[in-house]
Formats: sequence, C-alpha cells, structure tokens
Amino acid sequence: MVSMGFYKLVSTSLVGIMTYVASMSHPIASVGGINDPVYKESMIYAPILMYHHVAPKIGDNPYYVSPDIFEQQMAWLDEHDYNVISLDQFYRGLYGNELLPARPVVLTFDDGDRDQYTNAFPVMKKYGFTGTFYVITNDIGGRGFMTWDMLKEMVKDGMSIESHTVHHINLAGAGEAETRLELAKSKKVLEEKLGITVKHLAYPGGSYSNLTIKILEELGYLSATTVRHSQYHSSDLSPYKIPRMHIDSDMESFVGFVTGRRKD
Repeated sequence: MVSMGFYKLVSTSLVGIMTYVASMSHPIASVGGINDPVYKESMIYAPILMYHHVAPKIGDNPYYVSPDIFEQQMAWLDEHDYNVISLDQFYRGLYGNELLPARPVVLTFDDGDRDQYTNAFPVMKKYGFTGTFYVITNDIGGRGFMTWDMLKEMVKDGMSIESHTVHHINLAGAGEAETRLELAKSKKVLEEKLGITVKHLAYPGGSYSNLTIKILEELGYLSATTVRHSQYHSSDLSPYKIPRMHIDSDMESFVGFVTGRRKD
C-alpha cells in the first residue's frame, strides 16, 4: 500500500520524487561510504555551505577558513563527484519542477569580504564552481571589502551577487521603515550597479521576524537563508527560512557537514 507521504512528495517537485525513491530503499536513512551523502526519508538532500573570510585563520575565530583548507575542500567536492549548483537552481529544484543533479551542494559567502575575491574566487574558477556572494552594500569599496569592479568581474564569470542588507543590522529588532530601507535599497543598488536581478537575501546574523518576511515578499525576493544548520530541505518549509551549514577551517567537519554525518 502506498503511503500518504508518496502523494505529498509527488505534488512538490521532481527532485522530491527522486528523494522519495531513494528513501524507500532505506526507510530511515541511506548510509553508504564515508564520503557519500546520507539521505533521509521525505527530505531533499542539498547542503548550502556558508563561508565568511577565506584567509589565514586568526586564533579560534570561527569565521575564517584558511585558503589552503578551502582549496582542499573544493578539491574534495570535485574528487567525490559532488555537483556545485547555483542558489537559483536549488530554489527551482525545491520550489519548482527542476530535477537537481546527484549530490548537489550550494556555496555561499557572507559580507563581501575582499579575501573572498582574492582567495576563494580563483579556486572556484579552477574547478568550474559557481557561488552566491551576499554583500553588505554600504561596505562595498571599503577597507577589507570587495570593490564594484571586483563584483562586476565575478558576475561576468558566473557568480551570483545577492543582498546582505545595507548596514548588516539586526532585522529581528528593526521597525518597518528601517527594514524596508535595508531590503529595498540594497536590492536597488546592486541591480543598478551590476545589471543583475537580486532575488535572494542572507539574514545578518540569522535574525529576522515575520515583518522581515512580509517585506521580502512585497519587494520580490524569492528566498532568504538563515544560520540554522541542516543539510536537508522540504518544500513545505518557507523559502524565507532556508537553512545553511557554517563551514569550519578543517576537513573532518567539512566532510561531516556535506555528507550529513554531522549536524553542528
């Protein structure tokens, strides 16, 4: 007898159907080799990885991934046949009808730090990977941050530039006028300067409220990413509450996060 879960998955997307088929072979979770993804029943496996600085690590600062470790991480994805996809492709797979490739992974970078351009961007080009860079528009061109020319070059080479607000404020505590300014102005400036359409936001510090989501919808944003850890997704979850995995400067935790063997 076919379960009700089957009908629910069929109604979402093709990738949901594929996830369901995989989970039927492994009722709780499928566990292959240590470098293979763990699939969970009724969930779509597609880890979104979150980076900040890609630069020599400063003490125990969790926001730094050293350049040599970053290159090892990208090489590991390539060697083990993971498919780096764009955030747009992820969105269409989860909320549309696009079939995602096997072992999908999304690379995201917050703040617009200049070391992302100097140390991450060349490595990504080397492996043919794309990524989403959420930038703080008020910091563009400032000390330690990317310039408009750098962002234009990245767009030309297939990278996505999206919003991380104007001033990196706590959106959960902001009023309507301030929230609207932060979301609308950052979107408008990026679109005018780069000739792109901004569709996605990363919440600064992961903070947001119901008001934030309401304004995002009104302004035409399609999604927003949080800092809540999970490698698994469901189309039942709001596109304005998408989880990501914070990546550390080591290989053991990276493999655990990507495969689903580590949660936090």
